[in-house]
Amino acid sequence: MYYIDANIFIYAAIDNSDKGIWSRDVLQRVENNDISAITSSLTWDEFTYALLRKINRKVAEEYSSFLFDLNGLSFIPVDENIIKSAGYFFSHYKLKPRDAIHYATAYNTGVKNLISEDSDFESIPLMKRIWMEHTWS
Repeated sequence: MYYIDANIFIYAAIDNSDKGIWSRDVLQRVENNDISAITSSLTWDEFTYALLRKINRKVAEEYSSFLFDLNGLSFIPVDENIIKSAGYFFSHYKLKPRDAIHYATAYNTGVKNLISEDSDFESIPLMKRIWMEHTWS
């Protein structure tokens, strides 16, 4: 099981560099059920807002439905337990609030692999951050 951070969805949608190509490959692996993945309900907010800000509302609306239709991806609601865990990761590991919510969501669901560009997650030894240097087995 993998946790997919919001930046992967954003790169997949709007980036034509190696980051975007790699991110689209990750999402294709999810769609094909090669890997199972979860993300936080917060991801929808971050993804849609990034598209709204960088492109326009029409694209944000079209692409936001893509998230819900992605086969193999489950959304985990942000509940009180996740917020309390996020507070711990925010305070003890100096994560930004949204990053703390993403990390807490992964942690509270027992995920050990977090797919993200964000290197701040490497300061926490509880799970492995996966980024472009990763090879899929």
